[in-house]
Amino acid sequence: MKERANLTRIPPYFTMHFVEIPKLISKLGQDLRPPEDLPLLNWCKFLYNPNQPGLDEVIATMPALKKAKKKLEEISADEEKREIARMRERGRRDYESDLEDALVRGRAEGEAKGKAEGKLEVLVALLANPLTAKLPSKEIAKVCGLCIAEVEKMRATS
Repeated sequence: MKERANLTRIPPYFTMHFVEIPKLISKLGQDLRPPEDLPLLNWCKFLYNPNQPGLDEVIATMPALKKAKKKLEEISADEEKREIARMRERGRRDYESDLEDALVRGRAEGEAKGKAEGKLEVLVALLANPLTAKLPSKEIAKVCGLCIAEVEKMRATS
């Protein structure tokens, strides 16, 4: 993995863990977790639903969670900050959508260019072969999927 800004390698001791919060929350009642997983579980509960009953006692025991809850309440109380958060989210979604559209267009353009190059390669091969070079331009155009004018132009240059 590399950093986006300067493309320096991220140290090998850096690890990344992905947690599917809804799945974790749904399994909470099914099995007991060891105590070392408790902070992670508490954070997941908070992120899943910060207003669920019984979470206030947990938040009181974890300073970082308490700070996050306070910040969330501040943002929620201030209409301007909520609007900024909404705009930021909308901008992120627009960016992702634009990026996806650009990827789709790029793939389509690449495929079209590749097909056109493939047709030209077939045409060049047919015109280079003494057996097929004498065929009428109409027949070669049909085989290559090109128009007769392109076949005539290529014949004139070769």
